[in-house]
Amino acid sequence: MRLSNSDYWDLFICNDCGCGLDQPYILETCLIIDIDIDNDKCISGDSLCSLVAWTGDPACGVTTWTGGNTGTGITLNDIGLTGIDNGFIHYDCTASTTSNTFINTYTGSTLFISSADTKFCFTKVTGCTYDYPVEFIASANTVGRYIQLCGGFYQGFFKLSDRTFYKKMPDNMFVWPISWFTCPPPCPILTGVTGNTCCTGTNSCGCGCQNNNPLFIPGSPWASPEGCCGGGCNSGCGCNCQLCGTIFEKDGVGGCGPWCTNCGGKGCPNPKKAFECYNNKAPTPWDYQILPTRYEQGWTAEFWMRRNSDPCSGLTANTLNAVYPNNEGFFYYMGTRAENKFWDVFSGETGYTTTSGYPLPPPETKEKELLDNPFLVYQPQGCCCFEGVNIITKHERDRNADIVNNALGFRIKNDGTVGYRSLGMSGVCSAVTSTTVAECCDSCNCITNCQLCGTIFEKDYEGGCGPSCTNCGSPKCLKTGTTVTEKWVTGVTVNEEYSKESIVPDDEWVQLVIRFCAYEAYPLDEISNVPRRKGKLNFYVNGYLKYSIDEFDEFLFKDLFEYREKQEGVPFNYSLGGGTQGLLETNTIGGPDPLDENLVMQRNFAGTFLGDISKFRLYECCLDITTIRYRFNEFCANYGICPLPIECYLETEDGSPLSSEDGEDFITWCDE
Repeated sequence: MRLSNSDYWDLFICNDCGCGLDQPYILETCLIIDIDIDNDKCISGDSLCSLVAWTGDPACGVTTWTGGNTGTGITLNDIGLTGIDNGFIHYDCTASTTSNTFINTYTGSTLFISSADTKFCFTKVTGCTYDYPVEFIASANTVGRYIQLCGGFYQGFFKLSDRTFYKKMPDNMFVWPISWFTCPPPCPILTGVTGNTCCTGTNSCGCGCQNNNPLFIPGSPWASPEGCCGGGCNSGCGCNCQLCGTIFEKDGVGGCGPWCTNCGGKGCPNPKKAFECYNNKAPTPWDYQILPTRYEQGWTAEFWMRRNSDPCSGLTANTLNAVYPNNEGFFYYMGTRAENKFWDVFSGETGYTTTSGYPLPPPETKEKELLDNPFLVYQPQGCCCFEGVNIITKHERDRNADIVNNALGFRIKNDGTVGYRSLGMSGVCSAVTSTTVAECCDSCNCITNCQLCGTIFEKDYEGGCGPSCTNCGSPKCLKTGTTVTEKWVTGVTVNEEYSKESIVPDDEWVQLVIRFCAYEAYPLDEISNVPRRKGKLNFYVNGYLKYSIDEFDEFLFKDLFEYREKQEGVPFNYSLGGGTQGLLETNTIGGPDPLDENLVMQRNFAGTFLGDISKFRLYECCLDITTIRYRFNEFCANYGICPLPIECYLETEDGSPLSSEDGEDFITWCDE
């Protein structure tokens, strides 16, 4: 039975915390990232690497990275496309973005992740536009080595997206594409062609011999590979062999698709081979993940840090804080590090693809929109009978959809307040006005009674016809109309909350702990089916609860709605010492793309922590208060921040010390 709030009070009674716990064991088994700047094993060039690795939860069927499909590792062949945006891949900033030097780096950089790469690493952020100063300081006291941040910070990704938009085809013929079943239509019989020469070799043979071309019907004589276009002029389908308009049409030009039974003769498709070949082309999953994306009940992040801007005051640098002063103080971030840089069509990227053949520009999409304007839709007389359906063509992705609920940063402001900033979804119903031109002759196949109707074509085609009139000289009838519709326009809301002032002191080392505890706990093998949970977000300074937020939304990592090769290293990100620069440093062929400037991510998270960081730990557990204090007591002496010893003594009511002979009532006094 809980008698008081164990998260806050110095004295409490509870049945689930502290008493009898093996705290060293808890800290060891829950630890998934351990960064100790004073340990040489953590430092590798521009990277800070964890001393421990996440082991997953084999009992629940949750395993970590073991090398992917091959068991040896994977090679990312498109890491340059996104890696140049935060310095993970370096490039010559002075080179033209249309030069071979830049293009070779952009499209030719690779990264091999071996099966042994199971420990999370941060990499120092760099760029061509701004400065990111970071310095290692070797102190002469017990603090040891630490990093001094004056505008620089680190980022790292722990998981790769496997999004390819490939849909596995079920083993059910009734849902297969009709093109897998249909033989070409009959052709006229050619004279002078005999024997079995009509569908062999590379000659077209015209068709001929037989014009018998039935549809493929499972169980029929033509169901076998030999039955359809496979036996020359004596086959069940005849020799009318030509490339059928299937997904392999491009690859088989001049020959046959991979499932054709008469290669060289452009044979009809064999549906079973089509099914086999389609599924064989399925992309192999990368399966790279070295940290969890969700936790059974919560997580705890621990920092040993010092807020101190004095060493940076004399530094001349063009930093993120100078551009976005309202973002200064971000020291920890999780989520996607940027929007999708390929959200729009940029001329320099046209014609370029990933190594798997996906175009860099976004795909073209078409949507049908029904209009209810009677002036356009209903015409009781004449030939103008526009059906009221517009085809809306788009050539961009929704860049904000990827960042909503996918960005969470923690910040210490100049006044010593501590809190968070996140992105949520907002939207408004907006009146959208559209003008539609109804082409009557096209819609109704009308070629009579066509006349100009006072439209945009009247001036240009006066006395002539509109561009698509079927009877030139009699201009087509065009109707224009305006439709006003209410549409939901999505947006992004910035959420943030902060504690009272002076929670984090200036120029003093502190142990800062952030803890999220969900109200409900689930095993890892069940949690994927659990919706976003509510919980409590707590901030502890030197083992004491200083700020608490109830009903806090659980953070759920997610990838971008984009091909996996075009988002390598972007989602599933952690930042240490800063927020994220978004697309502030982005570049591309012929770039940068001006439409990528000053987007939501950089406006709200492009800021860094000014001060020092000595240690960082991430636990996959919601640590209890006594374990947090155990950890503080373990290292506080190294940083000179242990509390003064408490001396307790007894006094009589008149203030004199109590002796063993006194039998009077007494009061206990404690001085700290």
